[in-house]
Amino acid sequence: MDLVIIILKIISILVLAQFIVGPILIFKLQKMPETIKFKLLESDDFLLQRTTTFTVLHEKIISNKFEYIGSSEIIQSNSNMYFSIYNNFESKLACTLSTISSGEQETTQIEFSQMYNDGSIVNVNNNPIFEIYPSNNKKLCFRFPDVNDFEELLNIAMKLHSYSKTDSNKITYPKGKEFSTIESFLTDEQNLLVNIGWVLPEAINNERQLTAKGAMLMAWKLCWPIKLWFNRRDISKSRKALENA
Repeated sequence: MDLVIIILKIISILVLAQFIVGPILIFKLQKMPETIKFKLLESDDFLLQRTTTFTVLHEKIISNKFEYIGSSEIIQSNSNMYFSIYNNFESKLACTLSTISSGEQETTQIEFSQMYNDGSIVNVNNNPIFEIYPSNNKKLCFRFPDVNDFEELLNIAMKLHSYSKTDSNKITYPKGKEFSTIESFLTDEQNLLVNIGWVLPEAINNERQLTAKGAMLMAWKLCWPIKLWFNRRDISKSRKALENA
């Protein structure tokens, strides 16, 4: 019995420690650029550096009548994201194929984005990680991490886009201004984080830092067992929306 109590105490200490250490690490390491500006990368070199999974999906997206727009990267202190943008100007549906590299882990995901004339956007993706930032009333997200087939995820996206926004007209990225449109939207999202006290408004060396509040809330959402609840709730919401679509 004494051994069981000791083990339970050790587990409790480890669980509680992540709620203290996590915010400190994120506060020190997580930075955001003062200005979001993407640098277009040379396409052939970019694709040569990607995994087979990425390049196969790249070809599949193009074969489904999406036009390849270009590729770029987001380099952060704790992870790097390499991504390509595609657009189907006929259906007004955009697609992002991205690979996130963090340490030895690397994940590839697909996201379909539908913009509307009221300034809102609906995203459908298979990201394995739930959104850690607070909700945005202009952005509606549905996540299906178990759907790895491109055509299946595309069909889900078409259903949810039609179901979610019946009162607004679809629009798409202006041709030639796809990346600048994304930069503008991401800047609005970052400004929201500043307004709600998650990110400091002042920049140091062209970078913004999280506030103590932002670091704690972000870290706690990723702590066990809380993250299990957030993940389950996020997937359940998406599945329920698809069932009603």
